[in-house]
Amino acid sequence: MNKIGEEEYKIFEKSEKLGVVGTIDDQGDPHLSLLTTIMAKGESEMVIGQFTEGLSKRFMTVRPKCGFVIMGLDMNFWTGKMDWKDVKTEGEEFVKYNNMQMWRFNTYFGIGKVHYFDLAEISDRRKLDIPKIAVNEIRSILCKPFLKYKSKEKILRPYAVDLFNGLGNPKFLSYIDEAGYPVVVPCVQAQEVGTDTVVFTAAPYKQDFAGLKEGARVAIMAISLRMESVMINGTFSGFKGGVGRVKIDRVYNSIPPVSRYIYPFDDFTEPRV
Repeated sequence: MNKIGEEEYKIFEKSEKLGVVGTIDDQGDPHLSLLTTIMAKGESEMVIGQFTEGLSKRFMTVRPKCGFVIMGLDMNFWTGKMDWKDVKTEGEEFVKYNNMQMWRFNTYFGIGKVHYFDLAEISDRRKLDIPKIAVNEIRSILCKPFLKYKSKEKILRPYAVDLFNGLGNPKFLSYIDEAGYPVVVPCVQAQEVGTDTVVFTAAPYKQDFAGLKEGARVAIMAISLRMESVMINGTFSGFKGGVGRVKIDRVYNSIPPVSRYIYPFDDFTEPRV
């Protein structure tokens, strides 16, 4: 469907939700950002309130095609696509954001800009299938001994390993579809292998991975319940027996106040864009 219903509008308006937005970076890779300020504006528009300066805000203005997933505390979620069209530092939505409890009394951050998007597509409401996710997370864990090998350098630092391997930690994968939109898919079952690989199963959302082809560039973001997050980029191996691998070659620290690439290690001084 391509319109937002009244029920979705009210759910998206809440601050207590997960919002992950997919953009396209300067190298043509998908890029994921945790943007819980994503909301609906009527039935055919989306808005995002900006409170920090990350790379995704520039990516979306240069390459307007974006993807997103919105997940409520009840584990219901929606996926969709949208096109960036404008940014404002005033107006109805700007006032609305800054009057919300989370931002009105926030000493450190306020909403400084509001980004506007035309909605291209949104899915029906779906529920995270926790039992099937748990089974497939175990499948991913069981595959790890057969895929692990000694890498030349430790790409993922311990805190990032913990984010990827924490059972139940929300994770999301993004790839770019044939129309040029970043597709964002829940991928809780993903697990780290040997600090340089992430392994995951296609199940339980095989239909969402239908457009993910061998050799595609992907991004995977792992998030803790304390809203810590890290993102990796890499090349997808293809599914074999329903299990796929991503060889990591870039790591992005997405935690404010300084968001930047932290691997390759020689890029510590400047964000890799």
